[in-house]
Amino acid sequence: MQRSLLSGVMGLKSYQTFLDTIGNNVANVETLGYKRHEVSFQEIFYQTTHGGHAPSGSRGGVNPMQIGMGSRVGAIETVYSQGNVEYTGNPNEIAIQGDGYYMLRDGDGRSLYTRAGNFTLDANNTMVQAGTGHTLQGYAMEEDSQNPGSYISTGQLSSISMPLGSKQPGEETSLVGFRCNLDSRLDMYLPLGVGEDVTLQDTVDGTTYEIDLLEGDTTDDFVTFDVSWTDADGNEQQSNLKAQFDGVNTETGLPELSGADFTFDSETGMLTIPDIDGAGEGHDIKMNLSDAMDYKSLSVSYENQATRSFLADFSLNADGDAATLTLWDHEGNVYAFPEEIPLNPDGSFGTNYEGTITTPEGDLTATISEDGRSVVFNSDQNLPHDEEGEVARITQRDTGVHVSQTQVYDSLGTAHTMEMRWEKIGADRWQWRASFPDEDGLNIEPPTGEVAFDGQGSITSENPIVSIGFGSGGAETTRVTFDFNGDNFDKEPIEGVTQYASPSTTKGYYQDGHGMGVMTSYQIGQDGRVSGIYDNGQTVPLYRIPLALANNPGGLSKAGENVYVEGPNTGIIELGNPSEGRAGKLMSMSLETSNVDIAQEFTNLIRGQRGYQANARIITTSDEVMEETVNLKR
Repeated sequence: MQRSLLSGVMGLKSYQTFLDTIGNNVANVETLGYKRHEVSFQEIFYQTTHGGHAPSGSRGGVNPMQIGMGSRVGAIETVYSQGNVEYTGNPNEIAIQGDGYYMLRDGDGRSLYTRAGNFTLDANNTMVQAGTGHTLQGYAMEEDSQNPGSYISTGQLSSISMPLGSKQPGEETSLVGFRCNLDSRLDMYLPLGVGEDVTLQDTVDGTTYEIDLLEGDTTDDFVTFDVSWTDADGNEQQSNLKAQFDGVNTETGLPELSGADFTFDSETGMLTIPDIDGAGEGHDIKMNLSDAMDYKSLSVSYENQATRSFLADFSLNADGDAATLTLWDHEGNVYAFPEEIPLNPDGSFGTNYEGTITTPEGDLTATISEDGRSVVFNSDQNLPHDEEGEVARITQRDTGVHVSQTQVYDSLGTAHTMEMRWEKIGADRWQWRASFPDEDGLNIEPPTGEVAFDGQGSITSENPIVSIGFGSGGAETTRVTFDFNGDNFDKEPIEGVTQYASPSTTKGYYQDGHGMGVMTSYQIGQDGRVSGIYDNGQTVPLYRIPLALANNPGGLSKAGENVYVEGPNTGIIELGNPSEGRAGKLMSMSLETSNVDIAQEFTNLIRGQRGYQANARIITTSDEVMEETVNLKR
């Protein structure tokens, strides 16, 4: 009978602990980051009144007879399920979605761990846990010297302090990244004759023929067609055809060409080379040269009613800052103007130019229009002309140009608008020109250069480095890299400037300079990066908040105030970056609430009450039985 009394007493104690635990869960239903507890019961020990034995011979086996001595609490475990994440709009508050704990330090330098992300800034702008003052720990970030523009952790934990109101000095631009496309379908922006490195292809009966167009300098060697192919035996073959200039088709602006072993239609631009490899009729190469032979035509009518038609051809010099103008007439004469026409940084002609050539009918003088975009021709003869004496003009093609603008910064943090002009000068070549059209005192050296593309539309040129003279504003001269091919961003050429048959969209999408700024706020990313936001538009990583990951989270000891400390059964605690490995991600302007389910706790409360009542009945029943036993003496 005493055994039943003791069993009831032990049951009361166990259920009292069960009810205490439920009460603690219910009390913390609104506690941030709280994880509910579960109680597990276990038997205490048993008194064996008769031991069991195994079967022997014809006698069967007997099980042992044991009387239990009640129950006790075997474990109180923490349930680490995810609590609800509620949006608060407070930039100081953070929730963990997934595994991990924030690492804090108390006033004694102890390491503490918590899921409660109700942080705030103290008087020193240090991020602390509200109500306790424990400081949130993180890794300071610094710019990676090996990869400009990216930031890495320093590897040293420290308290996170927000330098609100601090100044960020202006920084000069050292790198401008250009992306997107230059339209391969555009005409060349100037009449440039046959562009350099022009190669066309035609395939006949499985054999590929390549034609290289080379521009000559005489009427008898106006254009050369170099045809190459591989014959059926695998041998490289080549044929050289020269075209003579016979005149100008004034309707199409194409030259009229003649020569042995080919025909050229100046109305359609179609070149036909019959039976080039001697394989017989039908092995004719046909290619359209109208895009490759990009001239501009003009006609001058003289007082004797004679008309002389010209093809105009510009040849850019190696620096791209001047061009030689050559005119070819319908009789096959060549007239080269003796002096180069200077080109300004924005691609316009220098307006102080004047040059003269002599034709059979008299002199032609070339000058530049006021806007710098046209070459104007005047004559010493009494020719038909407009009020200004103009007899003809050549105007640059705006359709062959793509212009975009981007801001760059000098060493004082002053913004300047740089214009980048892209001019098509060949089938696979473009001229870039950088300038500051609104600031005459700023010079770029070199102001221009070329980029080339392969047959797949990918850039093949190296990235140029220019010097920008900001000295007129008191700033230093700055060296800037123009990244066209993605090298500085670890990108493939396809990610840089390309040349496809799509609209031109190339522009500066990145530059690393900025003006002076003041930090006005900050933001916290899912990966734990804490970034300062400056009023100059810059966002600079300052810290990275790590998450502590324990081998056995259940081994953490609760220290009150929503924090844990390392316990003897915690195992190794490692710090990992949020959103990496098994670490959870951070949800800014949110808080994780308790994972207590009030309905479940009330159900457990009923179970605990009934269990407690049942064990109390065991005690009262045992007491009554003992009383009856005592009454046997009476």
